[in-house]
Amino acid sequence: MTLTAFARAVSQARFSRWLCIVAFCAGSSAASGQRTRTQARRPATTPPAAPARWDTLYSTHRLFELRETVGATQIAASSSVQFYRGIVAHAFNNNGVAISALAPIVDSAPSGITPLQYAAATDALADSYRRVFRYRESANAYATALSRGRPALDSAARSEFTAWHAIGLALANVAPQRVIWSDQANNAIVSNDSVSYALTVAINGYSSDALLGVSATSRITTLDSTTAAAHSVRQLPGTVSVALRGVQYKARVGVIGRLGIGSAHLVNVPVLIVSDASMRRTNGLVPLKGWIARPVLDALGTVTFSRDGHIALSSPGVDTDTSTVPSVAVLSNATLLDVTFRDRRAPLLLDMHETRTLLYPGFLTQFPAAVGNATLTTYVAPRRSGDMMSLPAYVIPNLALTIGGRQVTLAAVHALMRNPDAHSASFMGTLGQDALQSADRVTLDFSAMTVRFRARPVAQVLPQLVYPTDATGATLPTTTVPEDIAFVVLLFALFVVPKALQRYRIASAVTSLVMGAGATALGFFHNDPTLHLLSTFGIVALFLFAGLEIDGHELRRQASPLIVHGLIWSVLLGIGAAVAVYAFGFEVRPALLIALALLTPSTGFILSSLAGFGLLDAERFAVKTYAISSEMLALTALFFILQSTSVTHLAIAVAAMLIVVTVIPLAFRLFARVVAPHAPRSEFAFLLMVAIVAAYATRRLGVYYLVGAFLVGIAAQRFRSELPAMSSEKMVDALESFGSVFIPFYFFHAGTEIIREQLTWRALLVGVALLVVLVPFRVAVTMVQRRFVLRDTRPAARRIGIALIPTLVFTLVIIDILKTNFALQNYILGALVLYTVINTSIPAFVLHSAPPEFESVSAADVEPDVHAPG
Repeated sequence: MTLTAFARAVSQARFSRWLCIVAFCAGSSAASGQRTRTQARRPATTPPAAPARWDTLYSTHRLFELRETVGATQIAASSSVQFYRGIVAHAFNNNGVAISALAPIVDSAPSGITPLQYAAATDALADSYRRVFRYRESANAYATALSRGRPALDSAARSEFTAWHAIGLALANVAPQRVIWSDQANNAIVSNDSVSYALTVAINGYSSDALLGVSATSRITTLDSTTAAAHSVRQLPGTVSVALRGVQYKARVGVIGRLGIGSAHLVNVPVLIVSDASMRRTNGLVPLKGWIARPVLDALGTVTFSRDGHIALSSPGVDTDTSTVPSVAVLSNATLLDVTFRDRRAPLLLDMHETRTLLYPGFLTQFPAAVGNATLTTYVAPRRSGDMMSLPAYVIPNLALTIGGRQVTLAAVHALMRNPDAHSASFMGTLGQDALQSADRVTLDFSAMTVRFRARPVAQVLPQLVYPTDATGATLPTTTVPEDIAFVVLLFALFVVPKALQRYRIASAVTSLVMGAGATALGFFHNDPTLHLLSTFGIVALFLFAGLEIDGHELRRQASPLIVHGLIWSVLLGIGAAVAVYAFGFEVRPALLIALALLTPSTGFILSSLAGFGLLDAERFAVKTYAISSEMLALTALFFILQSTSVTHLAIAVAAMLIVVTVIPLAFRLFARVVAPHAPRSEFAFLLMVAIVAAYATRRLGVYYLVGAFLVGIAAQRFRSELPAMSSEKMVDALESFGSVFIPFYFFHAGTEIIREQLTWRALLVGVALLVVLVPFRVAVTMVQRRFVLRDTRPAARRIGIALIPTLVFTLVIIDILKTNFALQNYILGALVLYTVINTSIPAFVLHSAPPEFESVSAADVEPDVHAPG
């Protein structure tokens, strides 16, 4: 091939290759153009929207069906689908999923979300942040919605979002809320001060005198301003505007450092502080100081509502009977229960402060046959503004519902034919207290979002007295012994066993106490209301008798040594409280109570034992006067310690006590002039009745039963000139007989409050340490006083000091107060029990005395002119 031919061939090859490239590009361009024209003719692909059924379920609050359909769907995650997934997660307390699903929606406001859905997403997202204590992010969510100015944010929504934004900012630097359990609790009843479904709580270490309601719909706990100030609640800067029952009020944001509810102690609890007037308007006639909100209920885990109006708590891991299907849902301002009526779901609101269940027109629309045998009536309903209105309604005689897998039958349920307000328009009805009282107890778990209705026990042949108790319990063994037989055995044991053991110098009171602790260990009589009532009679009779035996004239003649003794005792009380505060970290008020329990002689026990202590007459008289003065000072100190939560509270308590002191003599004078002349031999019944009424009055004042009974005894003694029979020997004998029956029940009941968790090695070591340090110290102080002030001999001074060692009754009373009002740790309570049981037994062995009969004080055994409180 020539060079020319080769060049022509190369040129032709290059040309062909370029032709191929050009042809390929042209074909590609034509294909691309064809695809572009084809795509232009097709509609753009968009993520699928949520089904219309979801909108219907959501708008009618049928969240349980919505949860099932959303969970079963395979639809791609569009913005509307994510909205419903986040809403369902928020409603069933799955806060992590709710935050993940709703945060992108609130940040970007996608076009697939309606304005109303955007507002709902914002509120649910911010609430989910708040539930996990991410307060700053909660505030930011509201700020994002407020800055966008969506049309859905009408004036009411904007006002609400602004308030919650301010609350979130105020709490931004507050540590997360935590809960600590001091004891294991299994359905442990919390005192309610006779207000159904309320709780008395201890705020920042103060006694349990703040009565709060329980609101499953509130997002933040509220307090009135007086309670917040009296309990040293920390207030944060700034104010917010909140709506209570449709009315706007100004409030402060605060933090409770420590909130004690039974055995549970919550720290860093956010609260809203409103004025007293605002709280009164919200509560109506119920004397509540505030409301416990859902975040506290979430932290407590399971909250049980019993049919008698009490609320009980169970610590984690105790109550294992849990439902596997969530049957509780929460909205922004409502709590729903999954209720079934005639095999169809009818979610109803839960409001434990509504007396009766109420159905709305939405229920009648879904179930028109429900009013087949109903009667027409008029229902008077309260408006949110506080006034009343009359609405036409049906009265359904019996309504059978299924809640938590159990059938609940309610009587005389009102079904409204017109909605009372716009809030109720989309709901089917509200479950009230009659639903909670239809079962023995109803347990709500806001962590697992479950509800359990437990059936009432089978009615007993003999009715049982019901009496509310403040005691907190722990896991206890159960027994199958019939209660009636158990009480028969108890009566025999209390009147025989302690007497039989007296030959071994064991006091019958100590024996009864130990028997009570043994009964609790075996599962008998713990928190038994009948036993509680009998023990109350015992303590009332004990201190009534003690007050009758006091002679004020004799005490005045011994004023000088008693003043010296009182000053020394007061100094020791202050030193003991200071040691408890600075060395062991107790709050001031419980520290003072512990010092009282350790240093106050048990006057009643000591007086009953004097005959067997082998003391001389002068020594016996000295022991009596010292015991009298110590316990009278202790009762006074007890009153001021328990009532000193604030100046206002103390002033009210003093005024109330002055009223009690004034009314008692008036009652005696009225009885002597009007009743006694026409009703002979009624003095004993009247005296006992007044003592019990006064004891309950002082118990409501927070200073236990003994003060009221003691005051009645003193008044009866001073009134003997106008009514001699009131303090005659026959009256004393009658009270001795009455007390000999009921006082053993007091000690037995005190023993039932001793649980296994209190009797630990730590409690034993602390109790022994208290004995080793305090018993010799107390004896030495009395000896020094007698030796250098009154010039007694050393043996006499030593015998007087040893006789004043027992602290049984007063220590048991203080233990009950410490456990109920201050929730002290179990080992401290156990140490006090060991301390008082052992020190009460010391004089019988050291002084070689005969065994005392605590429940039977004979007038021949003690001097008739001086006695004191028991």
